[in-house]
Amino acid sequence: MEETSWIDPSLGPFKRWLLATYRDSNGIMSTAIPGKKADLMFFAEGRIAGSGGCNRLMASCNVVGNRMKIGPVASTLMFCSDPPEIMDQEADYFKCLNAAASYEVKDDVLLIYDEEARLLLKFDLDPDYP
Repeated sequence: MEETSWIDPSLGPFKRWLLATYRDSNGIMSTAIPGKKADLMFFAEGRIAGSGGCNRLMASCNVVGNRMKIGPVASTLMFCSDPPEIMDQEADYFKCLNAAASYEVKDDVLLIYDEEARLLLKFDLDPDYP
């Protein structure tokens, strides 16, 4: 994919996307754990940053048209146990980001798909940011 150093204005840079659902390790779309703000922000330098609900994440992000390549995702290495399933959600979230191949923004919803056009991640725009 041709690299770009800009981000589609519908993605950011002054927007925070809150994870709503993600494809888990069983291939099922699961609802994000309430109260654990897993989020994502896009920056003009071709970078993303955010939180998995426990650890901070960062990665490169290349966007051309509706095609998107993220990764590899790097993160801090804290362990969280409240709730017990937060680390599983975070691992699945990071895996989905690394598998991103395309996206679309519909109103205040960001959808990220894999190479087979399967939905991986659904985000809602954070109405309180900035």
